[in-house]
Amino acid sequence: MSISAKKILRSDYCVVGGGVIGSSIARALAKKHPQSKILLLEKDNDTFLHNSTKNSAVLHAGMYYKPGSMKAKLCPRGNSMLKAYMKEKGVWFNECGKLILPKHEREDPIVEKIYKQGLANGVRVGLVDEQQCKRIEPLARTHPNFQRGIFCPDTAVGDLYGVASALKSDLLKIENVEVMTGAGFDQLIDQDKNKIRFRTSNDDIIETGQLVNSAGYGCLEVANKFGVGTDLEMIYLKGYYLKAARSELRPEDIPKVLIYPIPPTETNIFLGVHTTQMQHYYKLGPTAIPGLSGTHYG
Repeated sequence: MSISAKKILRSDYCVVGGGVIGSSIARALAKKHPQSKILLLEKDNDTFLHNSTKNSAVLHAGMYYKPGSMKAKLCPRGNSMLKAYMKEKGVWFNECGKLILPKHEREDPIVEKIYKQGLANGVRVGLVDEQQCKRIEPLARTHPNFQRGIFCPDTAVGDLYGVASALKSDLLKIENVEVMTGAGFDQLIDQDKNKIRFRTSNDDIIETGQLVNSAGYGCLEVANKFGVGTDLEMIYLKGYYLKAARSELRPEDIPKVLIYPIPPTETNIFLGVHTTQMQHYYKLGPTAIPGLSGTHYG
C-alpha cells in the first residue's frame, strides 16, 4: 500500500493530547521506559490551551464519587500526588479546605450520603454543626433549621498555569520525549498487535507501538476511529464566574475556605455555584450552560 506523507515518525508510545493528562502520562511513560521513544501529539500550536487551564482550579478530594468506582479511587490519590508535585516545583496552592452546606432540610439525607462516601473513599471528612461551621468559616450562612454540614480539609486550590509550566519544563528535559504541536489525530490507516499507523492533521504518518488517547474534548472522536464508544455522545457545558481582585476586597470579606452547596440531585454532574479564593483574586461560580463545542469559550 503506497502512502504519501510529509514525513513518517516512529515511536514506541504515542500520547494524543497535550493537556495535563497527556503530558503527565508522557512524563510517566518516559520515566518507566527510559529506552523507549515517547511522542506527545497536540493538535494546537501549544499545549495546555484548553480544559487543563480553563477549569475551577479546585483540587477535589473525592467524596462525591461512588465507592469502588475509578473516580473514587483516582481522585483522592491524584489530590495527594498533585499537591506533592506543586510543592516540589514551587507552584502556588492553598489547602484551604471545603465546607459543603445544605440549603434546606430536604438535603440532610444527601449530607449523610456524601459523608459516608467520603469515608469509604479514604477522604478526610467530618460532620459539622452550626457552631463548628461558624468557627471554620465565619462568613458561611446556614438555613434556619440547619443541623449539619460537611468539612473536608483535603480540598485545595492551585495555580493551573504554574502546573502547566512545570510539566512543560519537565518534558523539555526528558531526552526520550518528543512534543509535536500543530498535529492532531486525523485518520487511522491500519493496526495490528504490534503497530498502529495513522495520519495526522498536518499530513504526517505516525507509526507507534501503543497509543494513549488523552485528547480531551476530542477523545471520543479519536476513540471512534478505533470503533470504540460509537454509541456515546459528547455533551458540552461551560460556566461563567464573577471575579474580583483581592485588592478590591477587604480581607475580612473573603471566605477562608471554599463554600459549596449540596449538589442538586444525586446524579447531577454540576456541583453548584460555589466560592473560590485564588492567590490574586476571588470568584463566585460557575454557572452551567450548554456549549456548542469543547472550545466554545465566547
